[in-house]
Amino acid sequence: MEKSVGKKFFECHPSFWDEINNVGLRNVYICSVLASRIMVPRQKGLIVNISSAAGVRYFFNVPYGVGKAAIDKMSADMAEELKHYKVAVVSLWPGTVKTEKSYDWLRSGMLSKLTKIPQAQIERMIERGETPEFVGRGVVCLACDYQILKKTGCVLLTGDLCNEYMFLDNDGKIPSNMRSVSVALDFFGFTSAAKLIPSFLKIPATFLHLSSNKFYKL
Repeated sequence: MEKSVGKKFFECHPSFWDEINNVGLRNVYICSVLASRIMVPRQKGLIVNISSAAGVRYFFNVPYGVGKAAIDKMSADMAEELKHYKVAVVSLWPGTVKTEKSYDWLRSGMLSKLTKIPQAQIERMIERGETPEFVGRGVVCLACDYQILKKTGCVLLTGDLCNEYMFLDNDGKIPSNMRSVSVALDFFGFTSAAKLIPSFLKIPATFLHLSSNKFYKL
């Protein structure tokens, strides 16, 4: 990722695509194939592919966003072929995750350079973010849901799952939800207005798709 800072896709070596998507996208496909071969004979199972909102909006760089969009589409298409075998496939979007790499990039200023988001705002996003364990709790709840096939083929948000299944993060709190109106206002620079909006007020999930760059807006 560091190699792409300040560069357009055509200024990077074409192998940059492989560095990003051989580990991510290709690995997701291979693991899904092998997992399906185990689950199909048993007539049950769940595949959770980790993606992000970068699948609908530009984030970091071209290979990264394309990889996330492909994971969402792959999950939906795999779900179509696996539903007859009672195997569910979903794409899970965590929010801002508090990983070691996130903190390293935060301290070095790399996150701000990669995202072009002001450092102070990045710090707030990390502070209100979620731990990897929070994401794991969401996966466990999905695995325990006997009606999981109702969600197959869908994009799910960890922030929504915690409300549905009623789980918390390690500190006993609920991390910020990317569908929160206040979070969105803060993200776009309206920090003062964001403080006036209750956190439970959410943007409809379909708006996330409609806000993508895929369709010309008449």
